[in-house]
Amino acid sequence: MLIVNPNICFDRTIEIDELLVGHVQRPRSGVTTLGGKGVNVARVVRALGRSAVILTFLPARDEARLAALARGEGATLVGAAVDGEARGATIVLENSGRVTVLNEPGVSVTSNDWDRLLVMVQSLSDEHSSVVCSGSLPPGSPVDSYGRVVELARNRGVRSVVDSSGEVLDEAIKAGADI
Repeated sequence: MLIVNPNICFDRTIEIDELLVGHVQRPRSGVTTLGGKGVNVARVVRALGRSAVILTFLPARDEARLAALARGEGATLVGAAVDGEARGATIVLENSGRVTVLNEPGVSVTSNDWDRLLVMVQSLSDEHSSVVCSGSLPPGSPVDSYGRVVELARNRGVRSVVDSSGEVLDEAIKAGADI
């Protein structure tokens, strides 16, 4: 499965008794993992014994660290190089079960960056029966970004699945997303 997860991130998950806004606190634990909705899709695919490739924009400052995290969990990560650094997502888990998530916006991309990523979708799609678009779009992304991925998949006879919302989802539906 090819998974287009354009807004890759570092998930920083911390456990704390109770989040008290405006206070200095010490969490019990903290761990950094590869993050993004598409990364979670890839984890499920791998757990089911299948292979998945995560395609993303790879911010230059964090490319090596992202790749190392991916390798550490057996993920295949490829992407189009862009300037900047990966976004972070801070996940706060409280004893009560309450979860607070702070999602940064991500590295800014251009239509030209998307053109390069779409060339990669085209070349990789022949190796997969499905293309999944999942996760938020980085700032600067055209609203039809996932729609363009869907069009490429349709033209190559590959099933497309889109997990998005709003105008981005509307454009993907107009392009003929299968799911």
